[in-house]
Amino acid sequence: MTKRTFIGLLAYTVFSVSVIAQSTDFKPMLVHYERFEVRPEQEPFLKISDIQVEAWNRLVEQCTPIDTRDSLSESCLLFAEQYFSNEPVWVYHRMYYYDNYDGWVPVFIRRFGQRDDHSHADFLDSNVPLWRDIFDGQIEQRQKTFLQVVSDESCMDLANANTLGIHETKAEHCKARELFKYASYLNACNDAQQRMDFLQQTFPEGTELSGLNQYEVSFQSLDKWVSDEALRSSAKRRMEKGYLQAYWVAEECKQHGYEFLPRLANDDFKKRVEMSARMLRRDKDFVMRNITHDHVLRIAAKSGDDWAIRSFPLGSSTSEFNQDIMKKYPLLMHRTLGKGTGYDFTWQEEARHRAKAYLLLVEQSGEKLARLEYDPTKLTEEIQYVKDGGKLRPPPSRAEVLEEANKWLQEYEEDELLKEMKGELF
Repeated sequence: MTKRTFIGLLAYTVFSVSVIAQSTDFKPMLVHYERFEVRPEQEPFLKISDIQVEAWNRLVEQCTPIDTRDSLSESCLLFAEQYFSNEPVWVYHRMYYYDNYDGWVPVFIRRFGQRDDHSHADFLDSNVPLWRDIFDGQIEQRQKTFLQVVSDESCMDLANANTLGIHETKAEHCKARELFKYASYLNACNDAQQRMDFLQQTFPEGTELSGLNQYEVSFQSLDKWVSDEALRSSAKRRMEKGYLQAYWVAEECKQHGYEFLPRLANDDFKKRVEMSARMLRRDKDFVMRNITHDHVLRIAAKSGDDWAIRSFPLGSSTSEFNQDIMKKYPLLMHRTLGKGTGYDFTWQEEARHRAKAYLLLVEQSGEKLARLEYDPTKLTEEIQYVKDGGKLRPPPSRAEVLEEANKWLQEYEEDELLKEMKGELF
């Protein structure tokens, strides 16, 4: 690969709206085996109906314990559909298992560009996507709608990061809600298949765990290391729920398949897809699903779809419409900037946004819920600063992000040239 080709690839990675999203899940080293960074059972974000409780109890009674080496029965898939259809989509953006060394940690997968950190604050507005909105018997029709929309240049133009702002007048024309649903379908299929592959993978022969798969080893590790019976039981139940949900979604995806952006069939895009697949050590279908997902979710968000905006990984990656998000979704944007997604914000600048988010939560829902998101004792100075009318650094604009990216690329190229002169590159 020539230096020119390599730099070109680097520039494409920085500027393309189809950058491959890496999972933000990580596996922290824990102090001791019983430590849980996240409690297995948490208070539900939405009120659970009696019908939902009954559906879950029936699923547990009829389909657990799970034999991961066998297929789920048709009746279990039906029970799974009855239960998961009424569950919020955002609750399942992370799945946990028990690792022999690291304890209770997320399953690591290569995710597409959707948020995976939804919390109580995201459910203040109870109008959220449920799985029945995604798997609604309309997937084939939605795929046709998707192909129609992406053949319209006025809609595809919204996927361009240089097209500034949110254009709510295009929501109907560009079928924003349908695009969100198709993006969520692609995202769910990606997550489910990787999770199933991970949990069903067996340990190699000649090792202590040979013949066992990851799901079975996790249950053994819980029995071995977690002495608290209630904690151990809740962890197993959450793993069962995660497995059943992933299995149900994976089966749905097998039935319907995928449609990709037509332009990915062009020779120029084929080369980029193949290069990305090699770099990520993934098949080309994964890359094409990822690019397709990122394009349609961005079109839906920039058309003003509420679910798409609340699902989008905001921050430096949405520099072309951050200002509009701040106006319409101030709480969401302050929460986002407070998490360190403001490009080059200092710790203090991030903390001030957390303080502002805390005060907005208190105003909208009361101090009890606000404290579920933030500890005000750790933000005392920042809260006072906000109350005193102190200015907060705004989200990065498109011009700022491009300037910083160009500066980084220039420094990188100069560094590579120096290495080349020293004979460090070949």
